[in-house]
Amino acid sequence: MNEEFFKLSQREHFLGSRLEIVDVDLEKNPEILGELINNSVIKQNFKNKYFSENLFNDGASLIYPKMNSNCGLITILVKNENRNILASLHPFFNEIGLNYRGEISEVNVWESGVDAQICFDLDINEITFYETSFLENREFYKSNTKFQARIYGVSYKASFLKDKKIETIVNEKYAEAFDKKVGEAMTWHTGSMSAFLPLDNSGGDIDEYEVCGKISSIRKLKLDFCDKFAYVCTIDCMRGFDDFYEFEIVITQENWSEKTPPQIDSYIHLRCFFVGEIII
Repeated sequence: MNEEFFKLSQREHFLGSRLEIVDVDLEKNPEILGELINNSVIKQNFKNKYFSENLFNDGASLIYPKMNSNCGLITILVKNENRNILASLHPFFNEIGLNYRGEISEVNVWESGVDAQICFDLDINEITFYETSFLENREFYKSNTKFQARIYGVSYKASFLKDKKIETIVNEKYAEAFDKKVGEAMTWHTGSMSAFLPLDNSGGDIDEYEVCGKISSIRKLKLDFCDKFAYVCTIDCMRGFDDFYEFEIVITQENWSEKTPPQIDSYIHLRCFFVGEIII
């Protein structure tokens, strides 16, 4: 394994850490695991022959409830020596996400060996997302190679962006740019702000972000698995000097903290993790 490209995650992850989004609580309802496995369909069988790390032998990824469900769970079962292990359990969403073209700069492999986060270089920035098809795709990953990726965000909490005033004093660097005098006071408003801020240095994982931006489109979606409704908002949140990227973000009604629903052209503020898959 190329240790410069494939890196072992330095963070702790535990089974089912992101299932709250789809109302699954393994601590309260551990019996649900048997039901999930028994009623899942096989997404893909796989062997470990393409990976030099001998973390496991044979295995399979399962989907619940159906392959074409717009929301559900992916379970990964592996055989390690003489033990059968439930190695991973995480939610997925179909019919959501936009396609992007970029390069893989790093593959961050979890201790389980079956989960990974992809660091993906876009033209103006980098985004890290949890790869839902890591075991199927890992043999195809290469550095300095362009790939297509479908990426979307899943929000923990979202609201309208509040307009705050920030008072600053103009220095020499900004006096000419804003046609102001050095020492003059300026007031900045945050109500129409785009922001894409990683949270890995403030307690979050490397695929978690704080996002602000303007909604350019919105649709309401009934999720198959958890019988919830969600807003799928396309948000202009990543900007460069001459370009910008929009991302689709899933916001369940329970995670929308306002009395009125999100609207097109409104600015919103949220925290989310990003999910995706490299399209091979």
